[in-house]
Amino acid sequence: MELFLGGKAPLRTFGSTVLDGINMDIRHGTSSWWPEFIEKLRELMDTDPSKKYLITANPLCGWPHHSLGSTFATHSKYFDNLYVNFDDKGCPVKDEQALVYALKKWLSLEGPKLFLGIPSHVSAAVNPSSYLSRTEVKVFIRKYISAHDNIKGIVLDETSWDDLNIVNGERYSDFIGEIIKPNAYARAASTACTTNCGKKTVKKGAGNALAPDIVITCLLTLTYLFIIIRLY
Repeated sequence: MELFLGGKAPLRTFGSTVLDGINMDIRHGTSSWWPEFIEKLRELMDTDPSKKYLITANPLCGWPHHSLGSTFATHSKYFDNLYVNFDDKGCPVKDEQALVYALKKWLSLEGPKLFLGIPSHVSAAVNPSSYLSRTEVKVFIRKYISAHDNIKGIVLDETSWDDLNIVNGERYSDFIGEIIKPNAYARAASTACTTNCGKKTVKKGAGNALAPDIVITCLLTLTYLFIIIRLY
């Protein structure tokens, strides 16, 4: 709290910058003590009435999660968002049976909003079959995300590959953003471009111009930047 959030320690990691919350990216280790950690973290966050802090996690889609599975089962109400990564051999997005099974488990949790993680480029994929073409991702959004109220968007792994995944001048993330929030992207495109503004191909980067109706934000975890495309 003192180093990253709203504390007043003389030495802070990012100086006067106050983070919006803490993301848990737990890949290895025991499942012990995470419930107690989450409870204490939320207790400390609640001591600052000036700001609503977020507790999030970006687990692999396989259920139960090897380190946080019991914590999700008993303490899901402490999490605000879960960015569930479906770039995994256990439940790849193109295996409908495995995908539906995993989704049902994650949707059974009470409390957190869900975001479904997919690769932003075939070269970004741990499992290449997890990458969805533009045609496939359109079907994926309409079939799964639009059908569940508690699924609030998509997380793309990650920004540098997204910058290389351009078709007709449009990044993969902007293509997805136009499907999820077409009206917001239409407004952004009218102010983001400088030439040929009436053409679809100039919408590259339109998501970055969305204000105050922000569609894309970034989640920093380890050395990666993830693009989060939200429905709300």
